[in-house]
Amino acid sequence: KQWYQRRVRGLTFRYISKNNENSTLIIGDSNTRFLRFGSGKKTFGSRIPGKRIECFTIEELNPDLCKGYRNIIVHCGVNSIKKGGPGIVTKAAHQLAGKLDQIRKLCPYSKIIVSPILPSRYTWLNERSIKFNSLLFDHCTRRAYGTLDFDCFVNQQDGLLDKRYTRYRNPDDGIHLGSDGIFTLSRLIAKKILGNPIDGRLYSAVTSYEPRPRRSVVYS
Repeated sequence: KQWYQRRVRGLTFRYISKNNENSTLIIGDSNTRFLRFGSGKKTFGSRIPGKRIECFTIEELNPDLCKGYRNIIVHCGVNSIKKGGPGIVTKAAHQLAGKLDQIRKLCPYSKIIVSPILPSRYTWLNERSIKFNSLLFDHCTRRAYGTLDFDCFVNQQDGLLDKRYTRYRNPDDGIHLGSDGIFTLSRLIAKKILGNPIDGRLYSAVTSYEPRPRRSVVYS
């Protein structure tokens, strides 16, 4: 079953000053902590200036903080759906949908991009995540919000988060991304903003923070 169930096109926007063309806000949980803005290596580079705000639950998301940015990336984590009965998933999805609509009202000319819940190494959690993402994608389709495609994170044999994207130093952690996972997430975000792949050197500090054994992988 595809983790990302449908692709959604973004919005068309009015002219925005070149100085603010790609200004970006990332709101997300701990899986976004090593996404860094700035110039040079291990950052998004000068073409994508911006800021990251840590937000662990949907309740903590403050739409007022989104004012003034050209691109608004809302990255969803599992904290709002891990505990509680089956109804918590639907409740959380509706709550986030409401927050996204508030952002649209406050920032009518900004590009809203939703980063859905990533797959994990836990089947029970993935079942909740898939239901949450399905509800979220339906809302994004109706509102024309952009979304990220996370199929590349899924092991096609077991449907779980591929082990190559997990934490090298803590393989028992089935939720948080390791260096390759953060690298891939950052490339997906940059490609969504710029519309094309860019230099693979301009991404995450995790590659130096949590090195993996050298492998023969080439990123285009």
